[in-house]
Amino acid sequence: MPDLKIGDTVIHRVHSARVEILNEDSRGRLRGTPLLQFTLTLPLEHEDMIAKWALAPPGADRYKTVELALQDRSAGTKLRWAMKNCYVHRYEEVEFPCGVGSDTDQGNYVQLVLRGQHLGKTDYKKALILEVTRGSAESVA
Repeated sequence: MPDLKIGDTVIHRVHSARVEILNEDSRGRLRGTPLLQFTLTLPLEHEDMIAKWALAPPGADRYKTVELALQDRSAGTKLRWAMKNCYVHRYEEVEFPCGVGSDTDQGNYVQLVLRGQHLGKTDYKKALILEVTRGSAESVA
């Protein structure tokens, strides 16, 4: 399971995580700066921190640092991503009631798209938005 930290809060039981770096816009034209985002699926919990973050008005409360560590089959960290000035681009709660879909689909989930934004008035530097740290090689059994 991926490790996820939003601000100072550790999020447990991340079902799936995807890192996306998009260099083209919706029309296929090259963007001036890459679009950076994490797409995540989490179980819906009783905590409301992420929902309140998604509703934050423009200002300091809208942006947080998000750290995501993707793991291999041996639970070792492959890559660690830290996205600064991250905001909730999309927040969607999904319910799969009993008897619908397969056993793995049962329950309630939050599907998130978190994007990094370059807030500075300086020229684009990727380190202002995203840092990537390599992990360890997978252990061979």
